[in-house]
Amino acid sequence: MALRKTSCSLFTAAITSPWRRCSKSQAGFLLLSGRFVNLALALIGPVVVNIALYHVFLVKGGYPMAIVLGVLSLVALAGRKNFMSALLAAN
Repeated sequence: MALRKTSCSLFTAAITSPWRRCSKSQAGFLLLSGRFVNLALALIGPVVVNIALYHVFLVKGGYPMAIVLGVLSLVALAGRKNFMSALLAAN
């Protein structure tokens, strides 16, 4: 019973947090608008890692979803050649 309660609290904390919902919505809007794509990818990066780790460690047989998510993330970053230099530039 304790495992079920912990799992439920993990789900509630990770999915329904207003900060996370807001950051996902903002990142999605920025990606769809085509402006500030580097910022959007930086905002959505921790969410992608969280989803991938969830599917690897908590979902039995969740490896295909984590692999697909990783490949899609790499494809999104492949088009941004100056991603890190633009984020770390001191202007």
